[in-house]
Amino acid sequence: TLPQELAQGTSPVPYQPEYGLYRLPGESTSAFLLTSVFVPRGRQNLTAILTAQSEPDRYGELILFDVPVEDQVPGPRQVEALIEQDPIISQQFSLWRTGGSQVWTGHLHLIPVGKTLLYMEPVFLAAEEDAIPELRRFVVSDGHRVSMQETLEESVQALLMLALDSPLPSVLPVSMVGTQDPTILDTSDWPVEALALLERGEQALREGDFQAFGESLAELRALLETLSAGGRE
Repeated sequence: TLPQELAQGTSPVPYQPEYGLYRLPGESTSAFLLTSVFVPRGRQNLTAILTAQSEPDRYGELILFDVPVEDQVPGPRQVEALIEQDPIISQQFSLWRTGGSQVWTGHLHLIPVGKTLLYMEPVFLAAEEDAIPELRRFVVSDGHRVSMQETLEESVQALLMLALDSPLPSVLPVSMVGTQDPTILDTSDWPVEALALLERGEQALREGDFQAFGESLAELRALLETLSAGGRE
């Protein structure tokens, strides 16, 4: 079934399919796609992602990515609950409301980034009931951690720092990302390599290349996981 979200209000509404320019796993180029997500009946964890091609030579082609139930990948409502429970975000929302502003959250976007799924939600403020909402913050989440900053780039960078402090397994199921051979490091220059990957990812983020950012993030995660497992010589 379709999941629910709290976009532009406090009552759950059906999660709306969205158009976006993405590069799917196994594809060499990005494509303009219509994407919808699904959850089990009576539950809110993600179980499937359905994409529809909009490119002229593949128009209407459907691709369904199955998410194994045992992976327990968070769905939209679970991520929104994670956002609502974050003490820093909750405190900021309370301050705005105490000051007389109305806080509106926009559509929770689901963006495939490398080997992970990135949720992004814009936050709007309206000084009066009939005032035009003003975009004030961006909230991003990988399903486990949350960050809210004034710009999307700053939010993703803050989330990346949280991920480096407390690495977790990729939330994207194996059936979507494929498998890779373990990486064995044979160099002691790992700080230089880690910094280069971080800088490359930040540059891709500034250029709006989420796929390249995701690839840099995945390489950096693999490097740190190998180091933590004793793979550095």
